[in-house]
Amino acid sequence: MLADLDGDGKKEIIVGSVDMKLYAWRGDGTPMPGFPVLVGSEIRAAVAVTDTIRPQIVVLSGDGRLFLYNPDGSLASGFPVVLSTSPYYNKATSGRRL
Repeated sequence: MLADLDGDGKKEIIVGSVDMKLYAWRGDGTPMPGFPVLVGSEIRAAVAVTDTIRPQIVVLSGDGRLFLYNPDGSLASGFPVVLSTSPYYNKATSGRRL
């Protein structure tokens, strides 16, 4: 995801990872202050940003929790929210019987 987190008119790079961290870098490759953030579960879904005026980062973790982070890496009040007690990624089978 690309979004201007610090209001400088330049977009930062925001990525969730299977190493259980949320990353944010400036365009020159330096980490944004407050990042990376340890989420505590793999992040396999794409991250999202709420808006361009007061951006917040939306993260769905592999253990079914929804996080909302402020541009400084702090967790928004009231988050995380548990959406599911089972992981959203599961093994798929071909349906063939062996």
